[in-house]
Amino acid sequence: MQMLVCDIAIGVACMCLLYVRWEHQAVRRRAARLRERRASAADLFFASFALYRTEADARRTAGQRALDLLSLGVHLDTLDGSDRIEQAARREGLL
Repeated sequence: MQMLVCDIAIGVACMCLLYVRWEHQAVRRRAARLRERRASAADLFFASFALYRTEADARRTAGQRALDLLSLGVHLDTLDGSDRIEQAARREGLL
């Protein structure tokens, strides 16, 4: 009778550990899906933003393009800053 009680107790403990492991795996899978969803949303946003910038550049006049050439250094610094912000956000898992 004691063996039966011990076997049942050991079985219950093993099943508890198994359920804990399964729940841990499920939590990790949900977190990975959330990260993927955020990354795809960020990629979609940045792709549409790049398309918007391209279309806006196509509508500019020659005079505006000349002014753009003068301020190209500032523009490139701004783009570099936005790229750095995007990379930092990706590293932190925000995108």
